[in-house]
Amino acid sequence: MTLLRKNLWLLYILLVLLSVLGFSFVLHQGWSNSVDKSTQQQQHLAVLVSKTTHSVFTNLEITLDIIGQSLIEDNTYPDHAKTNQLLSKSLTLNPYLAGFGLATPDGKITFVSNNLDTSQLPNLRESNQTAGSFIHALNSDKMVLGRTYFMSAANTWLIPIRKAIRDEKGNVLAVMTAGLKLGDSNDFLGSDLHLGEHSELTMIREFDHYVQYRSPQREGEYDFHQPISNQLFALAEQQAKQLYGLDIDAVKSTGKAVSFDLTIKGEKMSISAIYEPRYELWVLAETPKKQFYSDFWDSLATYILVFALLQIAIFFFFHSAANAEEKKQKLLLEQATHDLLTGLPNRNFLHSRSAYWFENPDHAFSILYLDMDHFKNVNDSLGHASGDKVLRQLADRLRKHLPEKSDLIRYGGDEFIIITPNIQEREIQSSADKIIHEVSQPYLVQGVRFNLGASIGVAHYPENGNNLDDLLRAADIAMYEAKKRRNCVRFFDKNMQSEYLERMEIEQQLRQALDHDEIYMVYQPQIDTQGKIFGVEALVRWENAHLGFVPPDRFIPVAESSGLMPSLGKFIIERCFADMNSLQNKLGYDLHLSINISVMQLMQDNFLVQLEQAMTELTFSHKLLYLEITENLFIEDLELVLPLLEKIHAMGIQISMDDFGTGYSSLSMLRKLPVDELKIDKSFIDNILLEDAAQNMIKSIIAIGKNYHMAVIAEGVESQEQADLLCELGCDRFQGYLFAKPMSLGALRELLLEPVSEKQSLIR
Repeated sequence: MTLLRKNLWLLYILLVLLSVLGFSFVLHQGWSNSVDKSTQQQQHLAVLVSKTTHSVFTNLEITLDIIGQSLIEDNTYPDHAKTNQLLSKSLTLNPYLAGFGLATPDGKITFVSNNLDTSQLPNLRESNQTAGSFIHALNSDKMVLGRTYFMSAANTWLIPIRKAIRDEKGNVLAVMTAGLKLGDSNDFLGSDLHLGEHSELTMIREFDHYVQYRSPQREGEYDFHQPISNQLFALAEQQAKQLYGLDIDAVKSTGKAVSFDLTIKGEKMSISAIYEPRYELWVLAETPKKQFYSDFWDSLATYILVFALLQIAIFFFFHSAANAEEKKQKLLLEQATHDLLTGLPNRNFLHSRSAYWFENPDHAFSILYLDMDHFKNVNDSLGHASGDKVLRQLADRLRKHLPEKSDLIRYGGDEFIIITPNIQEREIQSSADKIIHEVSQPYLVQGVRFNLGASIGVAHYPENGNNLDDLLRAADIAMYEAKKRRNCVRFFDKNMQSEYLERMEIEQQLRQALDHDEIYMVYQPQIDTQGKIFGVEALVRWENAHLGFVPPDRFIPVAESSGLMPSLGKFIIERCFADMNSLQNKLGYDLHLSINISVMQLMQDNFLVQLEQAMTELTFSHKLLYLEITENLFIEDLELVLPLLEKIHAMGIQISMDDFGTGYSSLSMLRKLPVDELKIDKSFIDNILLEDAAQNMIKSIIAIGKNYHMAVIAEGVESQEQADLLCELGCDRFQGYLFAKPMSLGALRELLLEPVSEKQSLIR
């Protein structure tokens, strides 16, 4: 229980760690999404401003060009009044302009709008502040931006704009100039530009890196009189190259915004930049990086709340589960160590309890290994529900006759273990006999009354083993020996060990025998009183490279106990049908075929289905088939076997009772059975000439057969005298070495080709 609780809380810790990792991942994704979103907004702003700027400047360029051309072409600019009127009207149409002026190519401003005083204006070509952009305008076909400066006459910051007015030959006649206002309601970018509380917008002139525009205007942050340092531009270019793989010229040519981080005046900034090529401007949208964190942490409160609630829910769930688990531990422990069907301790209990039995090396004890005989037949014929009822009755009987101070365990299936401190064989024998007697009493299930037996193997500690596995193995070996006789007790000895190992070796080799074509069939003819071959008995043989020839009485019991009998039986049936079909096709000879059927085969769920299928596929007639079944099968499992035999008989298949007379069947039982043939056991035939008792038994068997209209066949006939006497007593058929030994299919074919007269000579 402690380990389970520990594992439960370990799982809780694991889930907490996983949830923390998951939460960290969500935070990371949230941060990435937030940064991406802010970056996209920045880039969108930079693109928007770039397009707006281009549009405004293009319109201004057209305005300057139109005004300038108008003044020059109609030669009206010497007329001060007319010129002032034109410039003042243009100023009214462009409120974001501080004023207009017309300068001669040598830089002298000759005319201005009426809101300006020419006496306060410098020579544009001679002033250090204006000379560069003025000369640039003289040499350019497009409008040129001058350095931003504070104009005292207009009391505002201005961006000078200049456009050279040329004649048809391209000679500069004059330079039209104006000033864009910055920082008031008439800002040339318009009042609808929403930068946000923390966003900043900057325009930088490409060719000399002077700041052209700054919004919002903040004192001391940027000096319009000093260019941006080359170092800062180099860092920006380096960032762009790392992030996008583009140098400065490539960034210019793409026409798209790029984003990067720079530290400016000690503060880390996120910057999105786009180049406006016509007017040679870099447009920058800037946001302090700390603002990204601030915005993200504001939205993080929801994540933290959800995460906290999740952790609380997980904790209470595991706390509740741990409490529930603690309450169930006793029940689970009981279920783990006890069999649910019978209520007896189970295999787990046995292994946990074994420490008690082995704790004192001087404390001797015994293990009784009990296994029910023919219990599988109950499950196969009546179903597992009936089998469970039998097991419950069986457990009750065992409890009542359990030796004092002993443990009773249901080891599995129909196997039970009894551990007792008693080591006296006489007393153990007495207790075991009582148990066998009790469990062998009739059982009544679903109106069916039947008997079961029990075989018990006994092993002693410490002489038969020093640990539980060795003792169980020894008791199991002894129990297997007991099963050879049924309803008895056997004590383990060392000779059993060697027999057990030999049986295991046979089982191991037998599992591969069919695949290696080691199993084959031989056939022993059965002769009628006319000397004709009535049929054959199919006998299975096994020749193994390692074990040599293994007789059937050695490997058939192993096949039955190891679960190999169904596949072996299926092989025997199909091979025999195929062989008989071959004889019929080649010789036109119909032979009756007798096949020995194991109880394990007969009780298979699909035995009849497989049998019918094989007869159909191999075209073997039902009326030619005899199934030989031992007498003991009828005695022990009559109620289970009788319905199945009636089905077989109804199919037209003959049933032969093998080894008749060696069991204890009664005439009343024989009347119930659909038996067509009685087979006299060889043990009676061997003594027919020597003992009157054997001769009288044979007479009785033949009389019973005649009385119930059954054919009688004698097996093991080896002398002519035996055959003559059997004929005299009325036996119908004969089988034995006098007539023929078991032979291969080829030898049987040759025998069938012999003249009939030679066979008739065997029966006088």
